[in-house]
Amino acid sequence: MTDFHSLTHDQQLPILLELAQAATGNYDLPHGLSVALINLSENAT
Repeated sequence: MTDFHSLTHDQQLPILLELAQAATGNYDLPHGLSVALINLSENAT
């Protein structure tokens, strides 16, 4: 398995999305919740 940090940014994105989607199962969130990645600049202002 390739080390996550050696992957390109574009290769890391689907892995991070899958991780975020899986993490929602650990919380009492509404059924059918959708997860989307956003650009850091959209969230840091």
